[in-house]
Amino acid sequence: MKEENLIVRSVTKKKYSSYAGEITPATPNLIQRNFKAEAPDKK
Repeated sequence: MKEENLIVRSVTKKKYSSYAGEITPATPNLIQRNFKAEAPDKK
């Protein structure tokens, strides 16, 4: 290794972080649990 000037790169693991970024506001509930539709693909 010394003769060829080779260097071993050590692998370091990242620490675990549960941070997933900024929390987005909840989307509005447009259906309000009313699942009945007049025709297919209308809701």
